[in-house]
Amino acid sequence: MAAVQEKVAALSSPSKKSVEMCRKDLEAINIELEASIREIEKSLVSMEQKFSANNILLTENFTLKLLNSIIVKLFFLKQRLLAEMDNDLERLEADISKLIKHSDFQAND
Repeated sequence: MAAVQEKVAALSSPSKKSVEMCRKDLEAINIELEASIREIEKSLVSMEQKFSANNILLTENFTLKLLNSIIVKLFFLKQRLLAEMDNDLERLEADISKLIKHSDFQAND
């Protein structure tokens, strides 16, 4: 039984050689990842430099479209408010007319 436990312990615990190999593999992967990250960062910087002028134009274009949209919405809102004010004035005139007729009717009594 003790012999079996020793073999299980030997198999379940990694050897120094395998640990060292794993460490070296991880270091190599880490170096490759760092190199890839640096390449990606360089590419991003290059892309930012190439497209910064285009980005400014796109931002200006977007801003103009946004302003145009706002102007159109404000125009329709103004039209709606004017129509509501006209309706309110008509109702007010009708109410005033009714009041005048009612007061004339009471004055005649």
